Amino acid sequence: SCDKNMNMKDSMRYFLVYYDKEIIKMISTKYGFDFFEALKNFLYLKEKLPNNANVLYNIGIILEKLKHIDKAISAYNAALKLDNQNMDIMYNLGYTYIKIGELEKAEELFKKLVEKDNQDSNSFFHLGTIYSKQKQHEKSF
Repeated sequence: SCDKNMNMKDSMRYFLVYYDKEIIKMISTKYGFDFFEALKNFLYLKEKLPNNANVLYNIGIILEKLKHIDKAISAYNAALKLDNQNMDIMYNLGYTYIKIGELEKAEELFKKLVEKDNQDSNSFFHLGTIYSKQKQHEKSF
């Protein structure tokens, strides 16, 4: 629920947080989304809602799109600290770690993901990719 001290504009921004990555993905591919404007809005929300994992998660997504990988990882880690069961945060953080070659960190996250959902083919795929890159071919199957 929204803070009673928030005005209507703040309330709308807060509401939009919950449409996170799917809205960002759809708008960015179809309409040429302005990630800088989105980042500005989510940073504003972070000031109002500093302990909201969804806000930090979205900041991570946007920073990753803007190629600020270290800052994206920091945002994902902060979000995961607030919501350590959120599989979307774990997935994005793990995938980002793969992209920068931090395979041990990625492996830890994807192991947790497959433990939580043993039907998650994407997490199994990424875990296999990690093992292949680590030359642990017997584990990659």
